[in-house]
Amino acid sequence: MDIGFIGFGKVNQTLANKLTKQYKTYVSIENRSEETIKRIKQTETIKLDSNKQLMEKCDIIISANSPKNALNVAKQFSNYEGLYLDLNNINPTTTLKIEQIFSNNFIDGAIIGKVENLKLLILSGPKSKKLSIFKNCNIKTNIISDKIGDASKLKMLRSIYTKGVSALLIETFENANNLSSQLWDILEITENTDFKSSSTSRIKNSKKNKKRKNEELNEILNFLKNQNSSTNNLIMTEATKNKFEKL
Repeated sequence: MDIGFIGFGKVNQTLANKLTKQYKTYVSIENRSEETIKRIKQTETIKLDSNKQLMEKCDIIISANSPKNALNVAKQFSNYEGLYLDLNNINPTTTLKIEQIFSNNFIDGAIIGKVENLKLLILSGPKSKKLSIFKNCNIKTNIISDKIGDASKLKMLRSIYTKGVSALLIETFENANNLSSQLWDILEITENTDFKSSSTSRIKNSKKNKKRKNEELNEILNFLKNQNSSTNNLIMTEATKNKFEKL
């Protein structure tokens, strides 16, 4: 089985390093930056010159680029007849639009936790059970349901929580000034013993990836505003987005 990648950021690079132990992996370098090509060379993934070659060669294509590009990228691969797995952090409405492009060959997916550690991958859709490549490479995978959109929705709900916590942590320590050390100490008493370590990592990651996280929050809000008649349910999510915009 041959596996192709759309996008080659941290997600697909991490997956490539794991999947190449069992399968041949491919990525198109069409319109890719020098930085991306350099990242590809750090793996055993085979470079192809065009997206057309990628579609012809691969049984499965995994898309992991950015939320705002996910739908447009999928349209570029509309003639692809193999399994198409979307791992972008997009809202369920966008997921359903991508499903319409690939019909029964589409799988809704999401990565839970830090990409570098890759603790869990969740999937939904009728074809999810046919995707055995991750299990064969010791990547823990949970199939949520047969319904397209469930994996995206679960990831979205988790994102509301985690990004909200991150925004609150950042703002709290922005105002701690000379009491930062003492604040960490007392928080560890009421939270847990590794709270400082995990929270410091969360803050650094949020600031480093603020642009992507803001894109994800915009995706979330666009979806929720269409689902909810009242904006009272979105006060905290709006505040989180505003915080990330100002970082």
